[in-house]
Amino acid sequence: MMFTFIADDLADLPIEACRRTMKVSRSAFVAWRQRRSNATPKMVDDVDLAELTVKIHDQSDGTYGAPRVTAGCGSVWAGR
Repeated sequence: MMFTFIADDLADLPIEACRRTMKVSRSAFVAWRQRRSNATPKMVDDVDLAELTVKIHDQSDGTYGAPRVTAGCGSVWAGR
């Protein structure tokens, strides 16, 4: 999450300064950026599932807990 914040939200600022301020090592940031640019199918599925989870939870006005969200994800995910 911190890496995404540095890369996306602080794009107008120097990466090195942001990295140092947020106490993120250069090697960890570079490794994350390489993984992000070479996303595996599982990584893409994980992002899709996370977005679906948030969507289902938001559509329930925040009332659905884990069991209902899981059931909602399962019914949508099975149809892929």
